Formats: sequence, C-alpha cells, structure tokens
Amino acid sequence: MHAIGKNKRLKFNQRIYLFTTFTILIFSALLLASAIAMLQVLANRASIHTEQSRIDQDADGLSKNFEVYKNLAYAISISAATQDFLYSTKGTDQGYYEKLEAAKDNIKNICIANSNINFITIIPKQGDGYIFTSTQYSLKTIDPLEIYTKDIKNSHPFCQGNFRISFSNAYFPQYGPYLNVYFPLYSTKTINQVLGYLCFSINDKTLTNISKAGSDSLLLSQQGETITSDPSVYYPQMNQFTNRSGYVTSNGRFYFYTQVPDSTLILVHSIPTGSITRKLPQIAMPLTLLILILLAICLALLKPVIKHAYAPMSALLKAMQEVTTNRNISHRIDCDTFGADFSKIAQGFNAMMEEINSLILQVQEEQKTKEKLRYYMLQSQIKPHFLYNTLECIHWQALADGNKKISKLVLALGSYYKISLSKGAEIISLREELELVRNYLVIQNMRYGNIIENKIEIDEEYLALPIPKITLQPLVENAIYHGIRAKSGNKGSVAITICRQAPFYCLYITDSGSGEANKPAKQLNELLTKENPNAGYGIYNVNKRLQLYYGKTCGLHFIDNSMGGLTVEIKLTWLKTKGEPYV
Repeated sequence: MHAIGKNKRLKFNQRIYLFTTFTILIFSALLLASAIAMLQVLANRASIHTEQSRIDQDADGLSKNFEVYKNLAYAISISAATQDFLYSTKGTDQGYYEKLEAAKDNIKNICIANSNINFITIIPKQGDGYIFTSTQYSLKTIDPLEIYTKDIKNSHPFCQGNFRISFSNAYFPQYGPYLNVYFPLYSTKTINQVLGYLCFSINDKTLTNISKAGSDSLLLSQQGETITSDPSVYYPQMNQFTNRSGYVTSNGRFYFYTQVPDSTLILVHSIPTGSITRKLPQIAMPLTLLILILLAICLALLKPVIKHAYAPMSALLKAMQEVTTNRNISHRIDCDTFGADFSKIAQGFNAMMEEINSLILQVQEEQKTKEKLRYYMLQSQIKPHFLYNTLECIHWQALADGNKKISKLVLALGSYYKISLSKGAEIISLREELELVRNYLVIQNMRYGNIIENKIEIDEEYLALPIPKITLQPLVENAIYHGIRAKSGNKGSVAITICRQAPFYCLYITDSGSGEANKPAKQLNELLTKENPNAGYGIYNVNKRLQLYYGKTCGLHFIDNSMGGLTVEIKLTWLKTKGEPYV
C-alpha cells in the first residue's frame, strides 16, 4: 500500500516516462523473440528444403538406374539369340546347342560390358535347360533355379511391364545384399506369349548405401512393404504419404518421402526432429546485443524529450487548478506562450471556459422553461378529469331517470376512455386491454341491437401480459364492420383466445363472417406491408406499432377460418421494460 501511495504522487510526466520505458522494454523483448523465431523458421524451412532436395536427388538417381535395368531387360528379351534359344527344345531341335551357345555369348558380352552385374539367368518356360552367365561366380556356388523359385515370392512390383525386384542376399549369403530383377520374356512373334523368365543380379551402389546398417533411409513398395531394410524398422503408415513428395513427423523424427519417378516405389529418409529445429545462438547473440544498444540509446534520449513535451501540459494544469481551486472562470491562457504545436490546446481551454459561461446562462433559462412546462402539464391533467366527471354525472342522472340503457352506455364509454387515456401510459396489461374491448362491444351492441356475440377466453396467467394500448379494439372493429358487416344487420360472433408458442404469446381474434365474400387473408396480409396514411388506428398502424415495440418477428397475420370469416393472429413477446420500444 505504501508503494501504491508513492506511485499516486508521481507527476504525469514521470508516469509517462515509466510507462514509455516499460513499453519499450516489452516491445524490445517481443521484437527480439519475434526476430529469433522468424530466423528459426527460415532456418527450419531451409533445412527441410535441403533434406527434401537430397531425397529427390536420390530418387532421381534410382529412377535412372531402374531405367537402365529396364532397357537391359528389354534388350535381352528381344535379342534374336534369346528368342531362338527360347523357341528351341532340347532333344528335338538339332540346332539347340548352337542356339544355347549364341544366347550365352550374348549374355556374357552384356555382363562384361556391365561390371556391376553379378549374373544373368534365362529360364525357359518349357524344357529343363537354362542359361546362367556370370563373370564373378560359378554354378558351383549357387543353384539359380532353387533360389529363383523362393526369392521371386519375396519380390515386389516396381513399375509397369511386369518388372519385379527384390533386394536380398538370397543368391549370395556371404555377400550382398544385391538388387535382383525379374522380368518375363515375351515372344516377339506372338503378343503376350511368355517364353521364359529373366533374372539378373546387380550391385546397385545407391540401394547398398540406403540399406547399410545405421542408414536413415529405406525403400518401400506400393503396398508399404520395406525393400531395402529390416521389416521391423519403424516408419509412418502409408496413408500419411498423401502427396508424391513431402514430409511427416512421427515418433520424434521427420520422415521425408518421395515417389521414385516412373515407378511405384517410395523412398523415405528420416532424421531426428532436433536436427531440423536446432537453435541459432550464433545469430541470436549479436542480434540481442544490437537491440540492447539501441534500447540504451532510446532510454537516454527519452527523459529530456518527455520533459520538453510536457512543458505546455504543465502550464495547462496550472490554469485548470486556478479555475477549480479559486473558481476563477474568467481565467484565460496566453496562446502565444504555447507554441505552434500546443496552441490548439490553449485555444480549446479558452473556448471551453467561454462555453461554460454560456452553459450557465442556458441552464438558468432552462430552469425557467421547466417551471412553465410543469405548470402546463398540471393544467392539462384537469381536462381528462373533467371528461370523466361529466360522463359520471350523465350516468347518475340516467339512473335517476330510470334509463338504464343510457346509464350502461355512458358507463361503458367512460370506462373506455379512461383505459384509452391510461394517464399517458403507452403499455397496459392484457386485462385492461380486454376491459376496453368489452366496453367497446357494449357500445356497439347497444348501437346495433345486440347482434354481436363475444367470447373472451383468456386464462388468468396471461392477463398480466404487457401490450400496447388500443391494439385489440381496432381489430375487433375490423371484424365487426368488414367480417360480420354489422351495418347490414348481420348477426355474428367475435372470439378472443390466446396460446403460448415460446418465446411468443399468440392472441387470436376470430369472427364468424357474414356469409358474403370477404377480402381473403392473403390480400389483407399484403395490405400490412403497404403504408396507408389515412388508416388511423387501422390494421396497418396496429401492425406497425407492434413491430416497433417487439421487432420484425412479431405483428399481425390473417388466416381464413372454417366459419367463412377471418382469424387474425397477434404475435407478441413479454416486454422486459414496460413501454420501451424494440431496438
């Protein structure tokens, strides 16, 4: 509390200095944090781009290698030596061995030209012979047919054209693993006729590097099976690889992936999350030092600047103190001493003092005017009382003369006008509004010889409902003159009911009609939207008043009823503040 008291005694310029100092400190801290965060984001993006470029380059390298292997397979498949050998049959074809040797020589030349080929095997679909050619291994070390049968089951499709690959050391357990390519050999004479099968093993350095122990890369098949690593190695589900290339984060690592071009294989490379989101102390430190130097310069210049800027305000405070303490409203400020920047403040102070003098005089005049208005209001209240008293005298005189009809008529009229005036209130209770309607119906029945039957069925719980006065009477009048057509001598009935349709209260006025054609409800509903300046308290004005008090969702709505007449629905809500229009 003592510290707070001291703070309250600080001058305005001192508070400005403290506030500005704290603001600069906070802004500097935010600026520093934002700059470091931005640099971190930029560095992260650069690292992600580098890793993505790296995996894209590896995928392009694999694609080029696979394209060479496909071309090699196609070349062996369509060579005349291969086709002649596959069409020949051992034991029945006299030139079988010559064709066998020609095919071997062709494959041997391919092996010599491609030093990374471990072996090439051609297995005819018919017959028991096959070709095995290698510059590095012999049939004594491996059995191609037996291994072929097992390894092809573990192979994976990697492109169109029935190519399959595996990456294993199935053929050379003591070496490898190597890339094994499998391809069906088709006839060049008959479409889709398979004559045999081609298998060749290749020492692919890119795949070897990917499969090395500790490598963070792996090659996946289209089905998500691992090709170049242990199947137990963790990698995200295939459904997370939603694009041709990109990255996902899982298990504390970034997984960059890309589809190998012209294949169905996906190359994945993972790195720890920390290697991407590394800190930047080498950038943050000099940046922090620079901001601290600028901050010190700003704070050093701040105090004299505030003192100079506060001088005109100090003069203004002294002038205000002269007015408030000494009640000297004639005090004025010399605008020339304020300079160009603050002269408008001095002019505003002087103008304010002139306005205060003017307002004092105006208030005095208003007080006199209010006294006059209060007198007129008291005088105007005499007129309604005079009307009530006059009607009351007629009522008692009619009773004295034994004329009960006139007595009843005058009594109803007096009650009608008393509720209509309501001491100036715009909102009355539904109970009062219904009493006004009853008095109106008494007058009309006496006028037309009791031809109007009325049924008012309102439960007690709804009688306190606030409603703008003279809402129901114009609608009852409309039902009598235009529905029942009482002027023509027609008899009929008018019923008033209510129901709750939360959040609304719906009043219904139903007339029995006259048996003649009336305006349909649709036409009357259209008239509600058209202003009629001569309508007085007509249906348009009633609808307009309801919408002013309750909003556009409330108002009138006409319905054709089964008796041949009309029913008007009056939709209201419960006004929270009595007499306050809807805003």
